Amino acid sequence: MEDWRDRLKRIIDERGLNMKQLSLSAGLGETAVRDMLQKVTSPRIDTITAIADELGLTLTELMEGRKLVRREVPIIGAIEHLEMWVPANVSQMQHVAIDVDLSGGAPVALRVNTTAMAPAYRAGDVLVGAKLPDAAQRLGEIIGIDCILETADGQRLVKFVARGTSKNRVTLKGYHPTTPDLENVALAWAAPISVIIRGKPKRN
Repeated sequence: MEDWRDRLKRIIDERGLNMKQLSLSAGLGETAVRDMLQKVTSPRIDTITAIADELGLTLTELMEGRKLVRREVPIIGAIEHLEMWVPANVSQMQHVAIDVDLSGGAPVALRVNTTAMAPAYRAGDVLVGAKLPDAAQRLGEIIGIDCILETADGQRLVKFVARGTSKNRVTLKGYHPTTPDLENVALAWAAPISVIIRGKPKRN
């Protein structure tokens, strides 16, 4: 049976990741992943959870190795300015392959092409979620979560979703300090972000 350390090493190798960069991206010391793979003692639960999150996996998936199905997810657009995204040209639409289970709706992805959402999301990241066309009736699944979304009046955004003061409405909070909250917004659909594929940093 594959040990979780062997599983982690295999995932790192398959994705072509750098252990130092993975450690830093997860908010840990630069040797955290290397130490985790080399030491016999078990790491702290918050440390391995941070690594799992950065890989787009749950703690159970990393530790127990539940078999996952690889899926091709369409990148439906890109975030070009602040938290607004623009649709991709259908004839040139790209896909990203992920090996996580997305339940609840059709999977969709966006590419981040701006630095205005850092440190939550960085230029080059790909955000993946499952699209809920009836999000207004399923607010319990999106409140308190970052979502790819489209409002009823046609705004395409990536926002943190909070509960609104009116029935079936939400308040959308941004990442940039100059972006005001949008209060009591009606949604056309929303896709809670469940996977972040970190873009490779540019080398100077």
